[in-house]
Amino acid sequence: MSFYLYGNLSKSAYENIKINLLKNLNLASLFVEVFYSVESQKINSIKNIEITNTAILGRITSFDALADKIGETSGARATIIDIDGTVLGDSLLTIDQIMRVENHLYRTEVQSAIHTGFGESKRFSTTIKKHMLYKAKLVTGKNFFGIIRLAKPLIEIEGLENDIKKIIIPAGSLGILLAILLSFLAALFLTKSLREISNLAKDFVKGDFTTKFFMPQKDETAHLAKAFNLMGDEIKVKIKDITMERSRLEAIFLSMFDGVMVFDEQGRITLMNSALTSVLNITESYEGKLPIEIIRNIEIRELSDKILSFKEGVISQEIIIHNVQEKVLLIHATPLVMENVIKGGVMVFHDITNLRKLEQIRKDFVANVSHELKTPVASIKGYAETLIDGALNDEKNARSFLNVILKESDRLNKLIDNILELSKLESGKNKIKFIAVDMRNIAEQVINAIRQQSEQKNISVTLNSSPAVYCKAKGDEQALYSALFNLVDNAVKYTERNGFVSIFISKIEGFIKVSVIDTGCGIPEELLSRVFERFFRVDKSHSRKIEGTGLGLSIVKNIIQAHGGSVMVKSVVGEGSDFSFIIPKV
Repeated sequence: MSFYLYGNLSKSAYENIKINLLKNLNLASLFVEVFYSVESQKINSIKNIEITNTAILGRITSFDALADKIGETSGARATIIDIDGTVLGDSLLTIDQIMRVENHLYRTEVQSAIHTGFGESKRFSTTIKKHMLYKAKLVTGKNFFGIIRLAKPLIEIEGLENDIKKIIIPAGSLGILLAILLSFLAALFLTKSLREISNLAKDFVKGDFTTKFFMPQKDETAHLAKAFNLMGDEIKVKIKDITMERSRLEAIFLSMFDGVMVFDEQGRITLMNSALTSVLNITESYEGKLPIEIIRNIEIRELSDKILSFKEGVISQEIIIHNVQEKVLLIHATPLVMENVIKGGVMVFHDITNLRKLEQIRKDFVANVSHELKTPVASIKGYAETLIDGALNDEKNARSFLNVILKESDRLNKLIDNILELSKLESGKNKIKFIAVDMRNIAEQVINAIRQQSEQKNISVTLNSSPAVYCKAKGDEQALYSALFNLVDNAVKYTERNGFVSIFISKIEGFIKVSVIDTGCGIPEELLSRVFERFFRVDKSHSRKIEGTGLGLSIVKNIIQAHGGSVMVKSVVGEGSDFSFIIPKV
């Protein structure tokens, strides 16, 4: 017992010394910051001063005086160290010794302070030749960036331990003898009953609450046994209820589609569900960390801080996370309040990235449709007004104007048809009738349909496919005709006069591949990923001269995807483009 008390008291004394060192260390860091603030103002008031040995000596003298003052106040050795390890002052060294002392950068406590803010070590001091306990702190103020260190000789601690030993061991020995005597007397009366109660308690620890303890005599031990029996029954019921409730909550928590984060009153994370770790791609350990350490977003930190000072209601906020992919999250946060004290908070994360993308697509679609409709409508309106104002009587101009109106009406009608077709494809209402389709026949039909347009520009449109090549695909003939026609039509429109457009058909591992290659103007590489977007045009000024709705390639993409295939594009500016698609073969 005495050794136990001695050990605890020695440990307590040692810990008190460490605590006092730490308190004095924090106070000393403030002294250094304030002192250096004054010194820096003095230095800054003198311009064009060369750094000389005299200046350095003056600086060390100032800091050494401060170290002496700190050492005298704290009762410990005080050392002030620059961030590069240079000793600026030491309460146990003279100025001459400080000028010659070795660099302290790689002292254990200094390295710990630089990397973690605080450092501690017990070691032999090569400077003053004593075993010392060191405490160091990194000072990062506006005016000073370095380390303040306090140290106590271990011989003082050992002396304190010896004093404790002289008092505790004799007293402890006497206490042990008295305790043995009293324990022996008490054991004569209580050993059996207490052993049975002890066994009952061990069963409780193991989770067995079925054991009961009965005592015929009605004494204090019997009352204790009865209390243990009642406690066992109540604990059994409580544990069952808690287990069921915990299982229910865990099942709900883990199966939630939305991400959930729970944090304590210090703002440190205690729990996150798999939905949140998946959305934010979190793989590292999160327990005990601040949200900002896991999710690099200042808005989340501000939201958690706000919750910890807000006792009622729910705060909702939309934020954007730049992780592996950009995510738009709607967060609902609420505090956890117990007995009118905030014990933490909960954040629920709704991933609304796709919703915001759909909203943006809808806005862009409406804007593009409005723009595309406005051009032909404005043209029709302008020519109609001209005819009304008198041009109708000029037969030659009237016919020309009417032809323009008819042409723009056809363009408007085609645009509306394409929008309706695209809408059906994207909504899934346009049902695909899958049959065996010969892609060579479809290609020949497309070439015949486009011949007049291609001949006007003297463009050669050819089919490069041997009759021996298997060309039967699984799909809807009309839909595939529309897809291929759009590709060939696009190629002819964007190929200059006397150019070439070739259709290639081949079989690739269970798929039929169809490629349309032209010698047109080509597409910049950075724009290739966008060519299948609705209303996207590579060169809008040039594209306006070419008739079209801007929906053809988007229709192609949706038709091919509805067939379980995919579209591809390769292009070189000034040389031409290669638009391809693959669909399952029969």
